[in-house]
Amino acid sequence: MPRKAWLFANYVLDHGLGRITPKDLERALGLRNKEAKYQALRRFMRHGLITPIGNGLYDVNVEVAEYIARHIPHPAGRRVYAQHWIKETL
Repeated sequence: MPRKAWLFANYVLDHGLGRITPKDLERALGLRNKEAKYQALRRFMRHGLITPIGNGLYDVNVEVAEYIARHIPHPAGRRVYAQHWIKETL
């Protein structure tokens, strides 16, 4: 699971958010670059974590957020193909 998706899912669940704006995404991930913010929005839409409503509002799929929050994030740039990676890092 990508680290940004894991962080955002935990932020949404901790704060009980059902709808978000791009400003919430900036606060959750600490993004300042406009391009990085919209790349993250598109990635979350591909994962099914959020769905666009319109006017800059997005619905949060709580079931997907809980699923993502339960998984252990992996380091950026490293693909995890085996369960032994979890045993090595914990």
